[in-house]
Amino acid sequence: AQMRIVMPLYEFECNAIQSFSFGNCGIAIQPLTPDEDLDLSGLSKLDTYHIESASWALIYDGGDTAYKPLVNLLLMSFRIFLDHSPPFIKYRVCKGENQVIRINQPMTYNYSAEKIQIPYESADLMQAEAGFQHLRKMDATSTRTKNALYFLYRAFHADKWIDSFVLMMCSLESLFSNDASGGATEAITTRVSSLLSSQTRYTKSDIRNLYDLR
Repeated sequence: AQMRIVMPLYEFECNAIQSFSFGNCGIAIQPLTPDEDLDLSGLSKLDTYHIESASWALIYDGGDTAYKPLVNLLLMSFRIFLDHSPPFIKYRVCKGENQVIRINQPMTYNYSAEKIQIPYESADLMQAEAGFQHLRKMDATSTRTKNALYFLYRAFHADKWIDSFVLMMCSLESLFSNDASGGATEAITTRVSSLLSSQTRYTKSDIRNLYDLR
């Protein structure tokens, strides 16, 4: 059966578009019209206020109930590939089934490393779309790459920064460790440093110290 899931977007403003679709997966960004898109009866005043405060939403129109991993990858692409303060979602609303799901642990953001807070342009959305498609390919490549994205997703949602750091190191471990079991420190430190071109701030010794801290 066809589903329409509305996910209000926070920390998101956009210029010069009416709608933007991401590939052929049924996900688009559209302006949010609460009276048309949502049935908020039965919600608390606080939830209603938060939902109606959003101007834009991610809209999923499709029949695949496994849309959530795609939404997660899309939100990660905004965070990874753009310099904007990344958008996030706190609710999933299915009007046809009169169902509202509150996300109690939305994606967090380290405000000590500020990103710009200006409206998105069409070029920004195209860049997020390109990154999204790369993450989809990475997710399907192997168990290691899929696990790396899973740990990174968990790191972005951890509300304690020490937890986020550990999960980010787990993501690197999944991505750069050996295929066989056994000691992974040497492989990880060498491969991560090589990926970063062994720059002054990212020497093998620096990566080893981070990994040891983990």
